Amino acid sequence: MKCNNCGRELQDNMTVCSCGAQVYAQPTEKNDSKKKKIIGIVIGAVCAIAIAVVVFVFLSSPDYVETVKTGELKAYPGETIGEAFEDFFSNGEWEEFESSKGMVVQFTGGCTYYDEEVECVVQFLFTDKDEGEFEVYTVEIDGEPISELEIVGMLDAVYEE
Repeated sequence: MKCNNCGRELQDNMTVCSCGAQVYAQPTEKNDSKKKKIIGIVIGAVCAIAIAVVVFVFLSSPDYVETVKTGELKAYPGETIGEAFEDFFSNGEWEEFESSKGMVVQFTGGCTYYDEEVECVVQFLFTDKDEGEFEVYTVEIDGEPISELEIVGMLDAVYEE
């Protein structure tokens, strides 16, 4: 090790050079290697924890689509929504999203409505996410909302199928 002030060769245990300069231990390659290993281990551990948290959150978050598909409407007991919709609609697609009203599960599928092929969108709004309670929130036919009376008629047709 050399003095940073005068450049003289110093012994490893010296704390003051003969020129009077304070001697600070210089990191050796061995110390640098240890530090790099420790940093690598810490980064690896942090990444492993982050991955574990993401997996836990993903696996433990409720599957709202599955809750609706396996649920039943009170007016039509004995058949799940998923079974009834699968039998009645063509090209059914399910998705879930958070809206300003709360968690929504949306079903989109094709059907015949007044002798015309249309696209139907049914939204289910969760009234109590913790208990898995939801209700039919809105129904649209080709992008136009239908009345509550028409919703009842449409659901009757779905469950008669």
